[in-house]
Amino acid sequence: MPYSAYLSLTEKLVAENKTSGNEQREDLVAYTKLNLQRMQRIGKTTHLLPELVQTLQLIQQPQLWVIITETWCGDAAQNLPIIHLMAEKNPKIQVRIVLRDQHPELMDQYLTNGARSIPKLIVFDESGEKEFFNWGPRPKGAQELAMELKNQGADHETKALAVQKWYLADKGLSMQEEINTLLQK
Repeated sequence: MPYSAYLSLTEKLVAENKTSGNEQREDLVAYTKLNLQRMQRIGKTTHLLPELVQTLQLIQQPQLWVIITETWCGDAAQNLPIIHLMAEKNPKIQVRIVLRDQHPELMDQYLTNGARSIPKLIVFDESGEKEFFNWGPRPKGAQELAMELKNQGADHETKALAVQKWYLADKGLSMQEEINTLLQK
């Protein structure tokens, strides 16, 4: 689905007090509600780096950007709006979002340390046959923080709060720089 349909799905799920994915737990429903607010805020307040915009505008051949995610994912809420803003800079970029739990065969091709970590951005040629690169589930600095906390035995809430604070301080800059570097290759 395109990003607009993903936002609409998230709004619908929030209105129904539900979430996407195989599990309908209270915490995941709450994350979905919070993530909708985050995506709306980030989509309105993020400014893309000029050097990234230049790289995006230089893309000559059509590309398909596939994002694997779920509405409850906090990392997705931080990154999907920025990916959407990137794609808007060049009409040759088409974004399609697929839900992880509905497409396990695709997700299993893009595991992170053996886990189904999301979001995952996979950039293909227009046909979807040639992969240029994949990125995710989060910027390097946030990933390092999450792994450090995990290794220290931090619980999910502690880790999630620390990573969200990291995103607030970073303002999407690390992810933009990483994607820019990948696009330039």
